[in-house]
Amino acid sequence: MREEGYLPAALSLWAVENPMLAPVDRLQQKADAGAEVVLTQPPLLWERTAAWAEEAAARRVSDHVKVVLGLPVVPSVGNLDFWLRLCGVRGLPEAAALLRSFPQADEAADKAAHAAAVRQWNADLIRKSLSLPGVAGLHVMPLTKSARQLTLEFLADGTLPSPDTPAPSAA
Repeated sequence: MREEGYLPAALSLWAVENPMLAPVDRLQQKADAGAEVVLTQPPLLWERTAAWAEEAAARRVSDHVKVVLGLPVVPSVGNLDFWLRLCGVRGLPEAAALLRSFPQADEAADKAAHAAAVRQWNADLIRKSLSLPGVAGLHVMPLTKSARQLTLEFLADGTLPSPDTPAPSAA
């Protein structure tokens, strides 16, 4: 449409994708159609997302489109369940395993220890996401008050790069 004059040349074309479900061929089609940026669903099912990113890099698709990973800051197992449902993967065995492995709040447990475990889980997801080949950046989505507070802490300690920090290069 841009080539036919229906869209201004300066207009940036964005698309969306779910790396946990969609094949890289769909990303290729979007890049071929002129998408400049692809915003993804969160990389919650890690093995699926990593395989998708690695295939996109191997096929050099991510050389032609900026991939921005949607990244929730997950404060609780209930919030994680919400994201898995939203992304259409809640029924997959990997999702059930992820929910079981997420730090669980226990009335008798130390709240500080639980908070530290949740913080570590999120920090690990951020670090892994930034290390994927072809990732141009993150779209951080803290939906709750506690997630927003955690996001501010991650920005302050450098776990999350500030908007002024250059994205990691895919070396």
